[in-house]
Parts: sequence; structure tokens; C-alpha cells
Amino acid sequence: MLNAISSLSTLVAALIAAITLIMGSCQFQQTQKLAQETLHYENESKAVDLYIKFNEINAKISEASEHGDNLNWRKNNLLSITEALHNITETNENWLQTVEWMISVQREFLESNSFECETYTDSFIKILEKNTNLICDKQS
Repeated sequence: MLNAISSLSTLVAALIAAITLIMGSCQFQQTQKLAQETLHYENESKAVDLYIKFNEINAKISEASEHGDNLNWRKNNLLSITEALHNITETNENWLQTVEWMISVQREFLESNSFECETYTDSFIKILEKNTNLICDKQS
């Protein structure tokens, strides 16, 4: 009789451990999914912030050109924002179209200056070359 009770309690303990493990695994998966969603929304928020900053700087360029200010730094800021936006949204087709539009806004600046492309990602270089007459020979 004692042997049967011992076996039954071992079986119950094993079932409780298995159920606990399964529940823990499900909770872990839910937590991972929520973390990925949070990261997606954070990236989306950063992308919107960068897009707004791009438009603000672009408006200031128009004002600065009326006063004869040196615009090179502001235009370089636009390019940096464009690249950052591309890097955090490159898998999103809608944002990719926005990045291409941003490059088209900067096309004259991009084509009138020489750029060292070593610091840009390969995917950003492809978009630059696709949307401008730039040819970036990335030195390794």
C-alpha cells in the first residue's frame, strides 16, 4: 500500500512539473511576441520622429538659402536622417518608398558632391545608386 501511494505521489509530482514547464514555455513565447511588437512600435516611432526632423531641416534649408547661410551641414544632416530612417525601416516597403522620396528631395545635393561610401550600408548604397546618378565604389 505504501509503495502504491509513493508511486502515485511521484506520478502526480511529475505531472505538476510537466504542466508547469508547459505553462512557463507558453508564457515565455507570449513575452517574446510582446517584446517583438514593442520593438516594432519603437522603431516605427523613431522612424516618424526622423521623418518629422527631415521635414523640419528641409524647411530650414529654404529659409537659410534666403540668408546665404552655408547649407552643407544641414544637407548632410538630411542625408544622415535618411540613412538612419532606412536602417531602421528597410524591411518595410512603405517606409522604403518614403526613403526613396527623401533621396529624390536631396538628389541635386547628392549628385553635386562626392561621397565616400565606406560608412553606408550596402542596402543604402543600392538605394542611393537607384535613385540618383551616384556610383559608390565601396572600399573594403
